Amino acid sequence: MQRKTVAEIDLAALRHNVQCLDDGKSTLIAVVKANAYGHGMLRIAEELVQCGVKILAVAFIDEAHTLRNSGITQPILVLEGPLARAEFDWMVMHNCWPMLHSQEQLDWISPHRVFDVPLWFKVDTGMHRLGFSADEIMTFFAQPQYAKIKENMVLATHFACADNPEDPFSQQQIDAFRELHQNFGCPISISNSAGHIHELASGFGQSDYARVGITLYGCAPNNQAEVLSTRDLHPVMTLKAPIIAMREVAHSEGVGYGQTWTATRDSTIATVAIGYADGYPRHASNCGRVLVNGITCPIVGRVSMDMITIDVTDVPCNIGDQVVLWGESNRVEHIANAMGTINYECVTRVSERVPRNYLNPYCIDKKK
Repeated sequence: MQRKTVAEIDLAALRHNVQCLDDGKSTLIAVVKANAYGHGMLRIAEELVQCGVKILAVAFIDEAHTLRNSGITQPILVLEGPLARAEFDWMVMHNCWPMLHSQEQLDWISPHRVFDVPLWFKVDTGMHRLGFSADEIMTFFAQPQYAKIKENMVLATHFACADNPEDPFSQQQIDAFRELHQNFGCPISISNSAGHIHELASGFGQSDYARVGITLYGCAPNNQAEVLSTRDLHPVMTLKAPIIAMREVAHSEGVGYGQTWTATRDSTIATVAIGYADGYPRHASNCGRVLVNGITCPIVGRVSMDMITIDVTDVPCNIGDQVVLWGESNRVEHIANAMGTINYECVTRVSERVPRNYLNPYCIDKKK
């Protein structure tokens, strides 16, 4: 027997999102870090490769190791870069593109070595998290022994405020990056998911690499689900759990730990088999919404480790009915906004004890 709490992963939606994000101007780099944002890194990577994605990205070397050990041969961009000389050498040997961002890493670059992979140089244009200053980049490449590296380099930066396309800070970053890039004329990578769908890098007038992460999975980078309609993006994950009990609660009686919710009328309460150990956020207590047979129902009482309770007084339902925690019909952005967090946190926290059920794989869909 298998627990019926499940994350359904619609691979057809994933392929659709890839097509919608591919604008023909930028080469897409599909970000599969953090277990593919909770969707399952290996299965998602396999599907992306099968549908033609040429480059993947992960956060650190362990994730790159996992992909290589599972037979993925496509180039892998390692966003946090190597943290030791041995890691740098491994990346270069295994077609993993290192994102360089510190002076120590520059010491690992032998001027006499021929690199078969592009070396990515992270430029700090204001995010102040990782990266070289423009002066550091210019000083390094002013050394004649490193001139040949320019032939196989990529300059990259990261938007800090791209989720709000009206924020003037993005233009400041673009201007700073453009000034540096004029000295090199090499390929560039500016856009994350938000920058890509808002076309913030369009002013460069050249094809570059776009690092698409959260939008690949049909989630909005600014936590506003309406933005997804601009690219016709669809959620890939639908999180479901069954009703396992129902009971009547009289007016003024409480529900759950701490009795934080009290019935304002005689109510029907359903218990659903999901909780914070499954990655469903505890902060959804008394503010989250779910769907039961297509009808919105509130979470009442505290989210506990393995269960939540919902008010189904006005909803026809039975034990065994599946409840949609989030998905196409109940966007994860809504629950994230209710809790004061972001959709990234919700999907990446879905735990390993929740089975991923993969629907509509490429090999089957192609036969239709």
